[in-house]
Amino acid sequence: MRQHLLKRTIAVLLAFLAYQAAELIAILPGSLHLAYATMSGVILVILLFSFLIGWLWRMQRRFQAGMQPPDATTPAFSWAKIRGALPGIVIMIVVQVIGSIMVNRGIVPNSGNEVAIDDLMRSSRVVMLLIVNVAAPLVEELIFRGLLMNVAFKERNRFSDIFNIILSTVAFAIVHGPTNLFDFVIYAGLGFALALTYVRTRDVRYGMVMHIINNLVASL
Repeated sequence: MRQHLLKRTIAVLLAFLAYQAAELIAILPGSLHLAYATMSGVILVILLFSFLIGWLWRMQRRFQAGMQPPDATTPAFSWAKIRGALPGIVIMIVVQVIGSIMVNRGIVPNSGNEVAIDDLMRSSRVVMLLIVNVAAPLVEELIFRGLLMNVAFKERNRFSDIFNIILSTVAFAIVHGPTNLFDFVIYAGLGFALALTYVRTRDVRYGMVMHIINNLVASL
């Protein structure tokens, strides 16, 4: 059991490091103001993240193998899964609305993560839009839901689900670099919505769609 846990934990850490490396390499042409930086960056995003997403998808399938009960095998679109995703969707909307109101009214500043993204947008706008609105949501759902929530337990029950939701929520919030308690609560709220959705649907694709929509709305 300990060896199983150690191997999977190392795999999650390596996956996250690979994600960070892919982001860094993709924005490098724009950061260095190279010729054809946008075209080079877009090509790098497509190549690097296609490979990374494919690798993570296969890995999360291996993580899920042997889990009891297994992930749902029903088609991606089913009313049962949609009903399962509804609480997470509502929570995500509430978190997004509260965060927007607080920032727009000047009650709290933009998070450090948002400021860093805005800075990178100036030199690599198209590349960052692709990463933030497409690549990052797909990769983060595979890492924080598909992998991380299948690390510690093989048996899925109320205790393991609660543990995995807390683990995924806290990890998701921390890696987004909150600079104050409000930032942490907002990122944790989104992480909770996505983790809850995975537990209720047993289908990481619902979290992917929700995460993409959330980031697209935040980018407007």
